[in-house]
Amino acid sequence: MRMLHMSLKHDKPLISGYVEAIEDKIAEGEKANRNLDIILDETKQMSSLVYSMLDLPVLDQGNHQTDYVW
Repeated sequence: MRMLHMSLKHDKPLISGYVEAIEDKIAEGEKANRNLDIILDETKQMSSLVYSMLDLPVLDQGNHQTDYVW
């Protein structure tokens, strides 16, 4: 839970900053593409953490199978 909290606390402002740079045309061309890659990587990492947290109750019950689709 601590890792999820830290990730959300750190990643949300980071992602917002990259989006604002693209919106304000501070980042264009290759730099904008790099920002989009970073946004995609960070959101994938956050999704992975969220799904891991959702798996904890299932694992606690002894059921080791999850049915998440990416």
